[in-house]
Amino acid sequence: SFTEHRVDSVVLVGGEHNDEVMDLLDERQVPALLVWNHIDGHRLNSIGVDNKRIGRMAAQHLVDIGHRDIAVISGLTDVNDRAAGRREGALDILASYGVMPIPEWILQTPYDLDIAKSLVSNLLLSGKPRPTAIIGGNDIIATAAIWAAQTHGLSVPHDLSVIGIGDFKGSAEMVPALTTIRIPARRIGRMAADRIAELLISQTNGVSMKIENHEVEPEFKFRHS
Repeated sequence: SFTEHRVDSVVLVGGEHNDEVMDLLDERQVPALLVWNHIDGHRLNSIGVDNKRIGRMAAQHLVDIGHRDIAVISGLTDVNDRAAGRREGALDILASYGVMPIPEWILQTPYDLDIAKSLVSNLLLSGKPRPTAIIGGNDIIATAAIWAAQTHGLSVPHDLSVIGIGDFKGSAEMVPALTTIRIPARRIGRMAADRIAELLISQTNGVSMKIENHEVEPEFKFRHS
C-alpha cells in the first residue's frame, strides 16, 4: 500500500519481515531502514539496541546480587523479535551459571497489564517453590509482576526482586521504583531520521551508500525493585 502511494522512504520496526517485503523494497528502490533492533549483516540499514545484550544485562544483574531462582516472562516471541532476543539473552546468562529456570518459570504474555498480572499471580500461587526474582520482558510486564506480588502480600524487593526493560514513563515514580534497562528511544528516532535523509539525498544524487548497522547503547537504571 505504501509503495502504491509512492512514499519516498519506509521505516520498519524490528528485523523480522518476510522476503517479499524486502524484495518489493528492492524492486521499487525505496530507501528503507530498520529501527529498534540492531541487526548486524542485515540487507537493510538498522539503528537500535542489541536486545540479546539487554536480556543478558538483566539476568546478570540478578545473578550478581545473589538470585538463583529466576523467572523469565517475555513478550510474545513468535511475533516480536525484540522480545525473542531479550528472552534468549537472559536464558543464555542463566544457563551459563547453571541456574536455568524450570519450564514453568519461562513464560510469555502480551504487553497487557491485566493479562501479565494474572500470569504472575498464577506463578506465585502455583504451590511450587516460587522464584525469588522475575525478569520482565518490558516495563509493562515488570509493573504487573510488582502489582501481583503486592496483591498477594509479598514485599518487593524483600520477598521478590523485579527488573524490567524500557524505562517507560512512570517506572521511576512507582513504588517501589522499577529497576530497568533504558532504551534511548528518542536518540534512535533522531538517528533514524538523519539516516533516512541521507539515503534520500544520495538516491536523488544517484550516489550509492553502503549498508550501515548502528548499535545504540542501553542504560541500566538501578532503582528499588
